[in-house]
Amino acid sequence: MLAGGTLYGMSHRNKGSFIALDARTGAALWATPGRAGDNAAVLVAGETLLLLTTDGELIVSRATRTGFEERRR
Repeated sequence: MLAGGTLYGMSHRNKGSFIALDARTGAALWATPGRAGDNAAVLVAGETLLLLTTDGELIVSRATRTGFEERRR
């Protein structure tokens, strides 16, 4: 999901890691430690990330370029 020059998504590394990349350069901005799931739907709503994993877990996070900031599960 592209928002404000940042691409948010999920990587297969570490059994599922949420990531943020600079959309212009492709440089990694941050990644979570992993084990988040096999796949996830990623939506951006303003300054909020909504991440729905294949296990049915909804994670609400702040959409930021500086790091993953989970707010609720």
